[in-house]
Amino acid sequence: MAVIKLLEYPYPYKGWFVLSNDPDHTTKDRWDSLHAFLWEELELPVSDSLFIESFNKNIPEQVNLKDSGESILKHYYDTLHTWGDFVASEVVFDRKRIVESAGLLRKYKIKPLVWIDHSSFSGNLIMNNGKGANPYLNDAAGFRYENRDYSLDIVNELGIRYIWDGNVTDSMKIKPYIAGANFRNIISEKVFVFTKKILSKFLKWSLNRDENTELNRFVLKEKEFEQGIRMYLFRRCGSWRYAHIDGVPEHINKKTLNKIVKNESVYVFYTHLGKREAARNNENVHIPDKTKDAFLLLKKYYDEKIIYISPLSQLFDYVVLKSKISIEGTIIRFKADGVRYNNLTLDDVRNHKFSFAYNGKLKTEQISVFVENKEIKDYRLIKEKPGVFTIEFYSNGSENN
Repeated sequence: MAVIKLLEYPYPYKGWFVLSNDPDHTTKDRWDSLHAFLWEELELPVSDSLFIESFNKNIPEQVNLKDSGESILKHYYDTLHTWGDFVASEVVFDRKRIVESAGLLRKYKIKPLVWIDHSSFSGNLIMNNGKGANPYLNDAAGFRYENRDYSLDIVNELGIRYIWDGNVTDSMKIKPYIAGANFRNIISEKVFVFTKKILSKFLKWSLNRDENTELNRFVLKEKEFEQGIRMYLFRRCGSWRYAHIDGVPEHINKKTLNKIVKNESVYVFYTHLGKREAARNNENVHIPDKTKDAFLLLKKYYDEKIIYISPLSQLFDYVVLKSKISIEGTIIRFKADGVRYNNLTLDDVRNHKFSFAYNGKLKTEQISVFVENKEIKDYRLIKEKPGVFTIEFYSNGSENN
């Protein structure tokens, strides 16, 4: 009897790379340069993030949805860099502006799945005490006030399910799993509970402890906010020092890419491609040759099917879907996780592919694929090599934007 086992990545890839770019300092000419190189010349299948509005007086020509409109929607956006750039601004951020911003996203049919906090913005959901995630504020005397910067409910209504935890790691060992749920599959439940209990007591003595240290090992971690809204947290890879266009070669190089392959890990690359080092800020050329060479090297690893590249949200969705796959003999079943997906449908698994290894004799016609409790036929089964096959769900059209 054949035993089927889910592989970590679509065959034959040995790691996964995604771009997590913040739009800070991106003027229209810099946006044009980036789009022409990354999305048109290299045709890298990466996504981008945007500001809905920008009132930053230090960067008056910063690209944003309200001012630039469809001109910046030539490639795929799946990430909001909060509700906009209100740093170095006299504009009042409040609930009315949040509602208007959500309306602008709907107008342009943008459906973001990822949220990334920005600088000292008062509406951040995690950074700076996460004021934007709290509907009420309390003072020392016990008075409770409505928080006009609160927007987590609207963020949730928009469909956003992935939030940056505000930290950057240099780890090359992040695996495509969800913290907690998958950790229990690695060690026994009793050992997990005991270890968590001991560590939690020990770590309370540290004022600087990392509450989400699991994100140095796993891509996602579930978080439930006070009002019952559940999301996934993620962490980005790289460094604060080199998070700009000139610093790209510090992280995209043979050493980094080979470590990704060696550790079979995920790399969520943190950067600001519209920002330069200050000493080069007034030069005419935005993308230096060394940075172009770094992205060309990355494309080589992708073209040779060594490292998989995708939009940021596609990686996260893959990890969530993968975490709920069950295999019963020759039946492969996809189930909802209850956070990203409440009632999984065929549309939710489209544009994804999953690879499986098996031993023994297996005829492809023996395999049945279910989404929840419904058997489906809208997929292609690819025989990769003896002992490995891939299920690729039919596409339902191109990405929006």
